[in-house]
Amino acid sequence: MDGTWCHSDMKILLTTLHAKYSHASLALPCLAAVCRNLPGVTVTIREYTVNESREHLLRLIMSEQAAVVAFSCYIWNIETTPEDRFGYKKIAPETRIVLGGPEVSFGVFELMHDHPAVDFVIKGEGETVFRRLAEALAGEGSEIASGSALEEIDNLFFRDGSDIAGGPHGKGYLQLDSIPSPFEADLVDLGKPLTYYETSRGCPFSCAFCLSSVEGQVRSYSMDRIKSDLFLLMQKKVPQIKLVDRTFNYDARRANEIWLLSWSTTRAAIFTSRSPPTFSTTPLSRF
Repeated sequence: MDGTWCHSDMKILLTTLHAKYSHASLALPCLAAVCRNLPGVTVTIREYTVNESREHLLRLIMSEQAAVVAFSCYIWNIETTPEDRFGYKKIAPETRIVLGGPEVSFGVFELMHDHPAVDFVIKGEGETVFRRLAEALAGEGSEIASGSALEEIDNLFFRDGSDIAGGPHGKGYLQLDSIPSPFEADLVDLGKPLTYYETSRGCPFSCAFCLSSVEGQVRSYSMDRIKSDLFLLMQKKVPQIKLVDRTFNYDARRANEIWLLSWSTTRAAIFTSRSPPTFSTTPLSRF
């Protein structure tokens, strides 16, 4: 898997800076999966680390010659990611810069004011918004999509002349099974020590110190989808699967079904979770 496929002429580079090489992105393959059937679009995934020099990253990213460069932003890379840190637009001023991820979903106007080279910011879940933005940009060819088209895209912020504008505030939640499996599409780098996987999104708690508390409703992929993905990963003999759900054990019966599935299928893969099994009614020692 090289992370690239081509339909025609507009190239989108999906990228992020990890804290270290062993980490891998799940967000970028999900974005790529929803854009996979867009006509007139080439999508490439490239993953780097915060430890690489500014000059090296600039050369790597500019060598892709992408019309759109989209960054996935997290707490460990937000100080490095904004475009003007590297100066892409000084070399290719026509390049469109998109930021998304948890670290840019708040204070969007301030962020875009402080970083004038950033063209678009996506707030919250990105799959549907990013696909609609890609459609708008591809439809305009080399010209920037019209403000009227962008204004119709929920949770998208963009530049309208010297102003910063935004589409409607989307209040709905994405149906997770509507996201094509990036594992089935062979878009995830399974060569890393850890393979990240999510079975749900959202958090039922309201911890003041955590951004997950504002995500609202907890939603799960269907059990059929989860089983399909996990069977595929086990067939690929991935060494370790890390569950990145905000609260994996919010539903004890569901959590136990997934643990039992993974354990009964194979013991070759090690499963870890970012949330302790607080709600589990079946002790893990029984597995």
